[in-house]
Amino acid sequence: MRRDRSTQLYGISRKCFLDFWAQAFALDYLISNTDRHAENWGIIEGRSGARMAPLYDNVSSLGCGLDQTGLDKAFDQNQGVSAAHIERQRKNGCHHIRAREPAKKGHLSRKSARSSSRSTPRAGAGSMKQLMRILMDLIGKQSEFDDPYRLSAKRQKHVNAMLRIGQERIRNVIARSKSND
Repeated sequence: MRRDRSTQLYGISRKCFLDFWAQAFALDYLISNTDRHAENWGIIEGRSGARMAPLYDNVSSLGCGLDQTGLDKAFDQNQGVSAAHIERQRKNGCHHIRAREPAKKGHLSRKSARSSSRSTPRAGAGSMKQLMRILMDLIGKQSEFDDPYRLSAKRQKHVNAMLRIGQERIRNVIARSKSND
């Protein structure tokens, strides 16, 4: 029996599969995650059928690789995140997932986000806005966390700066997808 490839992909509806990737790209784009490769997403198969696994391995994001020395270097003499550091972060964002055939080097996340936004414009834009609100709310509540889970003031400033870059990226993708409608 031949499976209808237009409605099913890996035992999951095409719509669910595309919605998952719209949300994945939205999150990765917002948090500057550069590590979404073939081993960092999955499909769960159970008695009720197959579904996309929740996103995992998001640790290559929000400057988590910066040790204290690197974090200190990211700040200027006024104790704000330096303009040069922010500009470098804006240019970063290589992603392992590509909309087409593989390439030797990383793919800029914005290309994946734009492609996702074009293929599922409503899901892509809605997912990006929803995830942006959730993450910004969570970061805003950092003072409520107990040690060792609370971010230092400097780390929180850095994470907020990275999320503002992510917001800017998402607004640009949404604006471009609306202008292409």
